[in-house]
Amino acid sequence: MNPYNLDLICKSSKFFKDHLQKRRKRMSSTDECCICTDVLDPVVKDISFCTDCGQNFHESCIENWKNYRSTARRRNSPANCPMCRASWKTDSPLSNLDVETELDVEAVQIYLDWVYTSELMIPAISPESEAYKLIKLNLMAVGDAFKDRRFKSQVRDLFFVQQDTFFRRESANLASADREAYNEMQTFLWLIGSQSK
Repeated sequence: MNPYNLDLICKSSKFFKDHLQKRRKRMSSTDECCICTDVLDPVVKDISFCTDCGQNFHESCIENWKNYRSTARRRNSPANCPMCRASWKTDSPLSNLDVETELDVEAVQIYLDWVYTSELMIPAISPESEAYKLIKLNLMAVGDAFKDRRFKSQVRDLFFVQQDTFFRRESANLASADREAYNEMQTFLWLIGSQSK
């Protein structure tokens, strides 16, 4: 995942921020890359960071640093952070990500599309169908799992577009595997039902 995509998803989701950028230092407009000493401006150059100390660098600078460290005369020197000297991790940040609940693949894709466009793009199916209702419930489960309040708020708005929405108990069971999220979903569905009468 490139730094821009990582920043975008971590900006929206507390879950991703806590798991993927936990130690990352906040940047100010005067911060400089400690390799080239130019200002760290994500509009001008992509920014990367050390997962151990949290120091920010230009992506291109850290790539040059890693290439320099792996030249022939330094073959035994692993690429490391220029600040803390910890070994530079090259794994995808998503490889160590563990979501506790099983999520619907289509709902996760809708979420990722929403991160980039800020629009909920639900497949063209009838809003009265059970499949559509289940998608909305699965989207709520994704919002819960990723701790994304803005996304959950937009999904909640979908529920109020149609005031006559009716859900069966099985729909909530399918959309939410863990008990706490299930209870929240049940309360939410009860509120919808009481407001539509």
